[in-house]
Order: sequence, then C-alpha cells, then structure tokens
Amino acid sequence: MFTRLDLRVNFLTESLKGLSKRNDLIAGNIANIETPGYKAKDIDFESTLKRHLTENSNGVSEVQPLNSSFNKFTIRNKVGLHEDINGNNVDIDKEMVAMTENKMKYDLVIEALKAEFKLLSIVVESSK
Repeated sequence: MFTRLDLRVNFLTESLKGLSKRNDLIAGNIANIETPGYKAKDIDFESTLKRHLTENSNGVSEVQPLNSSFNKFTIRNKVGLHEDINGNNVDIDKEMVAMTENKMKYDLVIEALKAEFKLLSIVVESSK
C-alpha cells in the first residue's frame, strides 16, 4: 500500500511542478505581449502525464513509477495563432483563459494530494 501511495504522491507532486512551469510560461507570454517577434509558448504537460498512467483490468487508472524524463516537459511555440504586424502572436484573451484553466488543474491536484495525505493519516491512526 505504501508503495502505491508513494507513487501517487510523487506523481501528484511532479504534476504540480509541471503545472507551475506552465503558469510561468503563460505569465511570460503575457509579459511579452508587446515584444516584437515573440511567439507564445506552452508546455506539453498532459501527454507526459498520460505516459505514466495505465489502466488496470478493472478500468482504473494506476500510476507507473516515474523515470528521470518525467519532469522534462517539452516547451513548444503555440501554433495557429494570429500574428500582429510586429510578428508577435500572443492573444491576451487566450492566455487569460489558459491561466485560469491551469489554476483549476493546480487546485485539483492540491485536493488530490490532500486526499492522499488524509488516507495516510487514517491508516496511521487505525494502526495505533
């Protein structure tokens, strides 16, 4: 049980790091809204997470052990955005939506971590 708990807590902790990196990128995009030639960036976060989840025979997702490449998220330029005359493609509305969505995901992961620690607390208390 503790091995699986450790895997889940580690997965959630690394997820928070990825979401924090995404937040930094979004903030950087917003800060560079007037920078000529600046291209909005994003992080390939979800596909990295999916590589570390598998579905068991009951259809429940399980966390796989994380390898050293887990926290090496790919930063890429956003494509398909309208460029201003100065070559900048930051769309403030899209960035604000992305920041809000990212915060919601971050809050959700925090709640999942709280639940894991509450479970651990229950196990410890019951073994007394």
